[in-house]
Amino acid sequence: MRSTFLLMAGILLEGCLGGPPAEATSLGSGRIDVSWGIDGKGRIRVPTAGIRCPDSQLIQASGFQGDVGVGFSIYYADSVTIGYYPVFDPLRLNPERPGGAAALRWFTGTSLAAFEGYGGWMAVDTVAADTISGRFEVRMRGLDRVDTLTLTGTFEQVPLSIEASCSLRRN
Repeated sequence: MRSTFLLMAGILLEGCLGGPPAEATSLGSGRIDVSWGIDGKGRIRVPTAGIRCPDSQLIQASGFQGDVGVGFSIYYADSVTIGYYPVFDPLRLNPERPGGAAALRWFTGTSLAAFEGYGGWMAVDTVAADTISGRFEVRMRGLDRVDTLTLTGTFEQVPLSIEASCSLRRN
């Protein structure tokens, strides 16, 4: 089931169509820094904001720079803890807990290049009531192409707003 990717694609397309969320543009501390491709040719370091959905046991964050967007989800069990979260293949019926998911997209000039994570890991290094920091290395495949790539990076002091209900968000 591609519900995880569809969710992340929606977040990323929102950034593509309307820019980053207003709260992400004014952040001083929350950042995501990612690179991909041969010798890290693709790279962005952008302000990032996230949400925590206690009822769904889910954290999501995304960042945008121009026409490039990156997002990730952390599916936790009971509580978010320091440690590793294996990235699961979104073709699986249900997200694994604990587990992670990631998506990357950019506009090529003629089409949208979209990638989803299918393996690798995410690590939470620090977690507080309202921020999260960590790193990741995610193997990704193209949704509309045969390309694969590895996305590596960090997320630093990403502020998390609490969503009372994430019923509209599929996970």
